[in-house]
Amino acid sequence: MTQKTIRDIVFSMANEPQSEDPEWPSWLLSVGRLFGLSPIQTRWRLSAVARRWRSFRREMAPASRRFEHQICAECGALQDNAAQTCTSCGEKLASPAARLFRTIGLSVPSFISASALLGGACIVIYFRMMMAWPGQGFGTWEGDAFITHGGLAPQAFFDGQWWRVGTAIFMHLGILHIVFNTVGLSQIGPAVEDIFGRGRMVFFFALTGVLAFVASAYLMPHTPTAGASGSLMGLVGVAAGWGHRRGTSQGIAVRNQMLKWGVYTIVFGFMIRANNVAHAAGFIAGAAIGAAFSPESLNKTRRSVSAVAMGIVGSVACVVFVMIALFPPASSRALALQVERGDQSVQDGKASEREFKAGMDRACELSNQGKQAEAVNALQSVAADDVDIASVMTSCMYLGWVKQNCDKYRAGGLDAVLSPEEKQGSQPKQAVADYYRMWCAAKE
Repeated sequence: MTQKTIRDIVFSMANEPQSEDPEWPSWLLSVGRLFGLSPIQTRWRLSAVARRWRSFRREMAPASRRFEHQICAECGALQDNAAQTCTSCGEKLASPAARLFRTIGLSVPSFISASALLGGACIVIYFRMMMAWPGQGFGTWEGDAFITHGGLAPQAFFDGQWWRVGTAIFMHLGILHIVFNTVGLSQIGPAVEDIFGRGRMVFFFALTGVLAFVASAYLMPHTPTAGASGSLMGLVGVAAGWGHRRGTSQGIAVRNQMLKWGVYTIVFGFMIRANNVAHAAGFIAGAAIGAAFSPESLNKTRRSVSAVAMGIVGSVACVVFVMIALFPPASSRALALQVERGDQSVQDGKASEREFKAGMDRACELSNQGKQAEAVNALQSVAADDVDIASVMTSCMYLGWVKQNCDKYRAGGLDAVLSPEEKQGSQPKQAVADYYRMWCAAKE
């Protein structure tokens, strides 16, 4: 072997890539003797385990971490992995965290997106209520908290508290309720923002939510309700209508996906007895809106006068609703106080239970038809105390809660439906017991 050949071999060995196997300490290699292994055999075993672990980590790493580039979502151009702005179209690129979420099927709205702001408003209102009503909110809200902060009590809406069809959008009835809705908004909202623009998306959110609750008030006049799911279904409908109008393979895929979301929501709503009237009304309203826009003109009209006007109207409406929910007006507080004090109870000598039940049902029916004077007379004929329009409203509202809880009453008795405050007092407990016994004794 020549001297040159030896030098070449030494040079090639010096420039070989370094092994990824770590240098194992001598004490660890000597531990193998306890198992009958020599230090060399122990090194091989440890190195084999280390290589398998590295292979497992490479398999589990998201694609965004395994490649040194990323794709611009706006124009599709290939970009450096560390870039923050697309060099082709100038659009802001997604953060590493957002790209990681996308690899597992989730999207993350930017901090200042309309979806993030709307979801944040719902969360702020929820925590504001938990601070104002200690001990409530982990499961649901009592009637006084619900009424004070703008939950949709249909009778109150019909009697002039119009804002409840808007404030109810931002109010939720439990932690799981708000979690589901904010997560859903974070997935659907950004897509509608990308297609229609932020301003129009906020307008659609407010409009479809209001229409959903108006439909709920008219079709379920005795059912209190709240939550952003009507608005969320409205956005789902907007995307479905847009996809159907677009007619391309992409549009049809979006439409079909949104239809699945709608069906899943309705089915799940039946399972948990959610407000499917609001869900369906929101979806139908949104689908009509989405189909009304020409897909070809959307990008060109993002800064048009109509788009700006819709953004302003939607934003102002949402701000007004949020502020009313955070700082309730005196009329909401007064109504909540009436509900807290309780309703008319059956009194001996004034009317039999059968007459009282018929009179209450008749009064609520007349009130829903807008015949307030006749409703007052119907309730006055069977109630022991003086009756006015407010009495009719609070009585019918409470009756709606009773009918909603009949299944709980039949399954667990009076304790299953009483609030902690009602369990402590004897007179309110008796009044509540009268209502549940009369309206829930048998299935209607």
